[in-house]
Amino acid sequence: AHIGADAGTGYVHTVTATAANVHDLDEAVNLVRADDEVVYADAGYQGAPKRPEFAGEGPRAHVQWRVAARKGVLKTMTATDREVESRQASVRAKVEHPFLIIKRDFGFIKTRYRGLAKNRNHLQVLFASSNWLMRARAVALAEETMRHCAPTERTAQDATPLPHSLLVYARFSLYPLLAFAVVAIATLMASLGRRAVRSRLTAAPVGSGTHSL
Repeated sequence: AHIGADAGTGYVHTVTATAANVHDLDEAVNLVRADDEVVYADAGYQGAPKRPEFAGEGPRAHVQWRVAARKGVLKTMTATDREVESRQASVRAKVEHPFLIIKRDFGFIKTRYRGLAKNRNHLQVLFASSNWLMRARAVALAEETMRHCAPTERTAQDATPLPHSLLVYARFSLYPLLAFAVVAIATLMASLGRRAVRSRLTAAPVGSGTHSL
């Protein structure tokens, strides 16, 4: 499986699955998005900037590559250059974290070959689930941090009293509501007292266990 992860959040944005004999450089063009500006890659992607997909005037020609140096070259570097490589390695490490999640948390250590299409679909679901898990952990960590922060002091402000005219309006506005309720109850009682309603109530059977008062 080949994946592309965001350098800021660590979320996986692209997943591809190929046979074992396919080189990493062949899948680089499928992992780099058109709006990517800087790409951090391990030593297996040496020579990626010289590929025809990233050279010339193509849509990905503006991409700047930060490819890890090989161990033999790393030994000959100065202390400053090794510090730069170390900082870049901390960014590249984010692409390995989703593999840790699907192996340790989801238990996906071995797979059965069922065709590239089915295996690719399985991997896409796994890496999408790893994104949700990383998101949930980040939200839980943020909530825990905010809960342990010192409470901010709030200045109590006296509520502004309502004007007298508004209070008078509120009191008098209740009278129409009460009048409407009285009219509705009176209309209901009048309808129950009509002859047709009384005849239906009289014709209704009365059970032996009931007594009319």
